Amino acid sequence: GTIIRSADWFGVDGIILSGDCVDPYNPKVLRGTMGSIFHVPLAVAPELTETLTRLKQHGFRMYASAVEGAQAVPEIQFRKPLALILGNEAHGVSGELFALSDQTVRIEQYGRAESLNVGIAGAVLLAHIAGQIYQKGHSTR
Repeated sequence: GTIIRSADWFGVDGIILSGDCVDPYNPKVLRGTMGSIFHVPLAVAPELTETLTRLKQHGFRMYASAVEGAQAVPEIQFRKPLALILGNEAHGVSGELFALSDQTVRIEQYGRAESLNVGIAGAVLLAHIAGQIYQKGHSTR
């Protein structure tokens, strides 16, 4: 729910979910979206790699989130159209999706927490991306 709500807040055009993702119409998820599920188009892609490959063939740049070995978000010049790839909390982004990405991105860490949950990490990344796009005078819609 948090990712959908954050995507709505930051003007994301749509969300593609992997086939093994939690059901977005699960009552707990629906409550978490606070109505945003009605504002952001959702699609489920049983073959996520294939779907993202098609997007890439249509000019989308792929940015995959990572904890280590990636460039810090403020240092990146994001270009549209783009797709932000978020991994699940247990395993992160798969190697297959990392191989497909044009760039890996990370959120700078200053404290001692082991990790952020995917909803919070997604919101932080979207805030950086949307802020940069809006500052350039482009609409995210």
